[in-house]
Amino acid sequence: MTPERLARMQNPPPDVQERLRSLKKHKETQDELAMRVVEETKEICRLEKELAPYYSSIAPVHDCPAEILSAIFRFCLEETPRLTRHLMLVCKQWYHVVVGDATLWTKISVSFDTPSSMQEVIRSTNLYIEACNRYSCNLPIDLELNFGGLVLSPRRGVYPLKWREATELKSSASSDASGEETDAAENAIADPTAAPDPIQATKLVPALLGHNSSVLGRCGAIYLVFPHNASLAQAIWLSLSFDTPELNRLSIYDAGLAYQTYGRTFSGGFKHLSALKHLEIDEVPNLDFIDQIGDVPLESLSLYTDLGASGALGLDRYTGLIVLTISCTYASFELEEGIPSNRLSLPLLRELILIGNFTAINEVQFDLPQLQYLYIQHEASESAEGFVSLPSVSAPTVDWTNRDPYHDLWSRRGARIHLTGVLTNFLNSEFLIMPVRGKKILLSVIQDLRAAGSVPGKWREVSLENDENEVMETVTISAIV
Repeated sequence: MTPERLARMQNPPPDVQERLRSLKKHKETQDELAMRVVEETKEICRLEKELAPYYSSIAPVHDCPAEILSAIFRFCLEETPRLTRHLMLVCKQWYHVVVGDATLWTKISVSFDTPSSMQEVIRSTNLYIEACNRYSCNLPIDLELNFGGLVLSPRRGVYPLKWREATELKSSASSDASGEETDAAENAIADPTAAPDPIQATKLVPALLGHNSSVLGRCGAIYLVFPHNASLAQAIWLSLSFDTPELNRLSIYDAGLAYQTYGRTFSGGFKHLSALKHLEIDEVPNLDFIDQIGDVPLESLSLYTDLGASGALGLDRYTGLIVLTISCTYASFELEEGIPSNRLSLPLLRELILIGNFTAINEVQFDLPQLQYLYIQHEASESAEGFVSLPSVSAPTVDWTNRDPYHDLWSRRGARIHLTGVLTNFLNSEFLIMPVRGKKILLSVIQDLRAAGSVPGKWREVSLENDENEVMETVTISAIV
């Protein structure tokens, strides 16, 4: 370093010295302000915490009428009814509103999609059902029993799958931290002494209900999902032999595996179904596994089967049916002898809803003298080979759509050939309902039919709807040129 630069550093010019002093002063002020900001922030947080009860006491929500709060709560709890108890802890006003509105306690949802142990789930469910039983004031109960998240072990009993996953994850994290390999998760599951009081399959439902089994007698609707383990499903079905005199709607899912495994020995379930009007069930070869179902005057039935290819399931025994919904599935079952596979006679049926691409539904002999409405939802297909059979029925109104099965949205793939089949198959129908997105395809198909001769049948007009099922436009068939 030169002597001149050294002297300049040691003895800066007067104007530079003044700026350096000013910079130092401002930095000191900045540091003081920063410290003060920290102190003031802490003080603000303390005061806000102390003032929180006051702010809460003057909040506008306290002026909200109880009936408005109840309506808001019902809307928010529609999908998560178990959160009802959490609302009671917010304030006294909410506590009294929640406890005083019996309708907030009429939905009971029991599932096992949780990392909690079986014992914790049972304790929580007992308290939950007890609260609903107490505060619902004898109103009809909607009960959801979803056993889909359960696993059965011969030695460990029944436990939630997510509990096992959480235990294994915790064990793995512990092993990584210690550098030693352990098998704590497997030991906890395989060794009954690792977790006290293992729950056996036959004791599961009684343990969940505790002293509140009477709640089943008040159920107006039950939604039941079986586990994927057939023996566990059978044990649950047998243990559900409770009186259900008020049961109006029953939905059953994932019973097919258990039925395939046990056949006619897969029996049990709810008793006294004289009030049952609506039944929804998935892939099963017939409905015999529900005791007394043949004597029930059902009004609506929804099931999954490839009608025609898999048989008619003896559905004509339900002569009082008004609405029948069939979703096509390709699950195969061995048809039992004596069950008619080609005839379906329902004298009171007014609505027939068909979802999916049925392969042989045209082979079914339908006798539906009161049919007024036919809904057909095709799955999108790429080519003419994707065309599916249509039922030989007569209804004034046909509602048709072509859906992408993976996104549940309107699709143009295969729509032309499916729509042509609808127009040429239902010759006695007059009104067609379809998505407005398919208008160009409709016009093109009508023009092609006219070029080939004429539009067959008695078709008069088409209602074009948006995704919210609102009619956007009405097209008269005769006006299409």
